[in-house]
Amino acid sequence: MNGIKLHQFFATFHQKYYLSIENNLVPKKLADELIKLLFWRYQQTRYQKSIGEFSWTPLWTELSIMSKTQRGIIDCIELINNDEELRIIDYKKNKYKNDLKSLYFYALLLEDYMNEMSWDGLTIKEIGCYYYLNGKLSVKKYDFDIRNKTKEKMNFILNEIKNEIFISQNNECNHCDLKVICQIERRNY
Repeated sequence: MNGIKLHQFFATFHQKYYLSIENNLVPKKLADELIKLLFWRYQQTRYQKSIGEFSWTPLWTELSIMSKTQRGIIDCIELINNDEELRIIDYKKNKYKNDLKSLYFYALLLEDYMNEMSWDGLTIKEIGCYYYLNGKLSVKKYDFDIRNKTKEKMNFILNEIKNEIFISQNNECNHCDLKVICQIERRNY
């Protein structure tokens, strides 16, 4: 199934299937589609763990935000433990080498946005990926040492962009989606 269609399914899941989760009844149209069934089960588990503790539905899905220095779309922001602790979830087909880097990028984006909007009291406690091919959630504690290193690297990159420092490299990254652009850039030099 197309990743964009799955993201739409994940984003609207809670509005459409809230009652089926609460009543523990798998909808027939989800029972035959493994990826959707696995997501339903993940949400059912989250619902069971949350009873009386916190809301199991996400605070936001497909949140498009922009700060002064960056922009992006965060797939899911969940409340955990209480109303002030957040978990950022990125929906992925499979594990990729740069999953952790992208999660810290999203966390920094959300932090910047929350600061600009003066949202006090909310804290990012966890970041993770939901791998929809196998229905597994991989979560890590939000590490401030890694956060600070990521912030330093981002500031360095932003400064290079501001100063128009663009260095073309002659090696190709194996998993880069920008290979074509790099090849075009190399031809222009």
